[in-house]
Amino acid sequence: MNNKKIVALLINTSSYPKIGGVENSLNFMATHLKNKGIEARIVSFSSECSEKKTIKYNGIDIDIYPMRFESNIISKLWPRRALLKSANYWLPKIIDEINPEIIISRATIISHCLINRCTVKKIVTIFPTTTKLNRLGLLKSKNQKSAFKKIVFICRVWLDYFLMRRIERNVIEHSHNVVFSKLMRNEIQKIDLKHCVSVIVPGIDRTIFNIEHYSDVEPKKDYLLYVGRISVTKNIYDLLEEYKMSNKQYNLKIVGNGEEIDGVRNYIQKYNLGGTVELIGTKHNNELAELYYHARATILPTRVETFGQVIIESISMGTPVVAYSSEVKGVRNAVSEILDVNTGVLIKNIELGNMAQALNYVFKEIKYSQSNIECIEHSSRYSWDNFVESLVNVVKN
Repeated sequence: MNNKKIVALLINTSSYPKIGGVENSLNFMATHLKNKGIEARIVSFSSECSEKKTIKYNGIDIDIYPMRFESNIISKLWPRRALLKSANYWLPKIIDEINPEIIISRATIISHCLINRCTVKKIVTIFPTTTKLNRLGLLKSKNQKSAFKKIVFICRVWLDYFLMRRIERNVIEHSHNVVFSKLMRNEIQKIDLKHCVSVIVPGIDRTIFNIEHYSDVEPKKDYLLYVGRISVTKNIYDLLEEYKMSNKQYNLKIVGNGEEIDGVRNYIQKYNLGGTVELIGTKHNNELAELYYHARATILPTRVETFGQVIIESISMGTPVVAYSSEVKGVRNAVSEILDVNTGVLIKNIELGNMAQALNYVFKEIKYSQSNIECIEHSSRYSWDNFVESLVNVVKN
């Protein structure tokens, strides 16, 4: 009898101990694979280490490999070059050392390197977005840059788009493609109709996002909540502008960190929002679940969003979500695949002031006893165990 242990390798570009939606999803997948008797390892890259190091997070081994940035003009204009070169160097060594039966890549550029540099039978790529959606998300977002920096920013966005298009097509053709939403499936099929795309909705960690943990605590429901990267791609400045236009009946708590954190601090100071807008940094696990539980509503200001993990986290804690409807012209998101009128407030127009109206509506109209029940019941369909079961079936077939 063959008792060889099956090894699954999960690979992502960004490194730990940074923990965001992608990092958490990998850890949840690895945990559930481990529960099925499959040994799971996570690999990521970092420019902050000079040699390989291994850490443990929630009982899962995470190997972090060094990524060196070059000082030439190409690398400055296209930062992904450093990752591409580092991945091309390290991945063949990683595959030889671990010899995985299952390879799950959470990044297109990683899958591209695996296809071109490694001899592997099957790669499953979980597409976080497409090059086109990434470009749209960046170019449609407001930022606080000077005129010169905006020009440089736009040039870099277009350069990345043209360089990544070929890489993306190569991956679609040579890996099995998994996406979280019908929106993403449609976007990939626009690129290449011939190749299979599996839609598997992600889950949430029920040991953390479980409202029963707070059954003896009355929810405060006295603030609005944003959870996510502090970035122009997340429309963070749109959110601040809309909040400024609202009645500001309750404070806005911003959870997360990112490249625009200093710009957001300056915005808050410039418009005297320090008394109502609070930057509380990155929060994880029970701290984050508690923030959702006590919030009046969670806000998702992005217009380009391929799923929206914060949506299912929020509704699992009985808190509805304010977000742009997928039916609105100029919006490319999967919000309407997840939310309905009982679990969120869907904004029907992207014109300035419409989100502010939705925020005001949250305080006047929503009946929280009923909304709480609807949200929790709706969230029950999202399970990492179901996700991993479907993913393993994809690998086997």
